Amino acid sequence: MAIAIDPKTPIPFVTPSDRKLPVEQQTTFLFLPFTRREIARFEQLQSTAKEGKLNAIDSFIDILKDKLVGWSNFKRQDGTEVVFNNTNPIENFDCIGLGTLLQLFQGVVEINQITIEEIKN
Repeated sequence: MAIAIDPKTPIPFVTPSDRKLPVEQQTTFLFLPFTRREIARFEQLQSTAKEGKLNAIDSFIDILKDKLVGWSNFKRQDGTEVVFNNTNPIENFDCIGLGTLLQLFQGVVEINQITIEEIKN
């Protein structure tokens, strides 16, 4: 049986580095699912970036800015919660460190693939 993707239901994603932490300390990022065309574009950008032919960070943020729709447990060093900016989504990326951004870029493809386990359920 085919499984439909609901383009309006966010998919939670925890970065690999946070997966090692206790659940209550993990930051969860919420992404809307990508269309197959968007995934193909993203993968093409990854390939082009590896060849050093473009400013990869800006290009990836441009793709992600409309797909990142929220987060939970995202805190500053002083422990205060970072509020997600729904009005100007691009500003959300200004408070995400480079290491986390790179993990989010890799995670985009991961969260948009239907796994064998999901098909079995």
